[in-house]
Amino acid sequence: MMNHDGDAAAMDVSSLPPSSPSSPLTPLPFEYTPPTNPFNPQTFFLSDIMHPGVPPPTDATLSYQEQDMVIESSWLTLSLPPLPQPLPFEYRPLTPSISPPNATTSSNSEGLESPQTIQPPFPWATLKPATVHTLDHLLFHLNINTISGTLECKSCNFQQTDFRFDLLKNFEKVANFIMVEKHKMCNRAPEAWMKPVLPNCENCGRKSTMQPFIGKEKEINWLFLLLGEMIGCCNLEHLKYFCKHADMHKTGAKDRLLYQTYLGLCKQLQPEGPFDL
Repeated sequence: MMNHDGDAAAMDVSSLPPSSPSSPLTPLPFEYTPPTNPFNPQTFFLSDIMHPGVPPPTDATLSYQEQDMVIESSWLTLSLPPLPQPLPFEYRPLTPSISPPNATTSSNSEGLESPQTIQPPFPWATLKPATVHTLDHLLFHLNINTISGTLECKSCNFQQTDFRFDLLKNFEKVANFIMVEKHKMCNRAPEAWMKPVLPNCENCGRKSTMQPFIGKEKEINWLFLLLGEMIGCCNLEHLKYFCKHADMHKTGAKDRLLYQTYLGLCKQLQPEGPFDL
C-alpha cells in the first residue's frame, strides 16, 4: 500500500530551491520618522502608538471579551502631571535707578557728583550749571553779539539792569591777556583779577562802585562776569560752585580758584584755544 502523505511531503521538499549558505544579517541604519498623528502627552492609549490614525475603540464596537481586555489593560493609560502654565506677560517700563539720598556718583578720583541739569537762566547758558555755549554757537547760531547783566552800586544801591558788553571784542581782550601773562601767573589769578576795576555809578557819581549783581549760585551770569573781568567779585563759595560743575578742583585759595574759573570759562567759549590748566 502506497503512503501518499509521505510522497507528498517528499515532493514538496524536493521542489524547494537549493538553499544558499547562511550569511549574517546586516541591521538597517536607523532613520528617525516623526509621528504623523501627534498624541496627547497627558493621556493616550497604547493603540494610538501601535495603530496611528485609527480612532480608539468604543464600547459599542467591542465584544464583551474585548471590553474586558481593555479594562484589564487600562494600566497602560498614562496620567502625567499637568504642564506648568506660563505666567501672563506684564509690561514694566524701564525706570532709571534711584540712588539713596546720601549716595553720590563719582565721575573721577575727586569724587565729583553726577552732572545735573537746570533751566538756563540766560540765552547764552546751557542746561548744565555754570556752563555757557561756545563762541561760534553764540555768534552764528544764536546770533548773540552782546551780553547783558545787572550792576548795583555799593553806595546807593542803584541798579543798572541792562549793562552790556560786546561779546567778541571783550572776549578777545581777556584771551589776549591770558596768552601774554599766563606763564607769569603760576596757576594763580593776578592782582587785576583779584581786585577788578568797576564802572562808576551814574546815580551817585562815585567811582568804581558798580559791582555785578550775583544772586543765587544757579543764576550767576558767568559770561557777563568774564567779559567785564569782574569774576573777582564772587566769594569763595561761588568759585567752588563753578569749579564743581566744571569738573575742576574745588579746593584751594581764592586766587587759585579764580584762575581756574577764568580759564575754564574761556575753554567753554573756545575749546580749541590755549586755555588748558
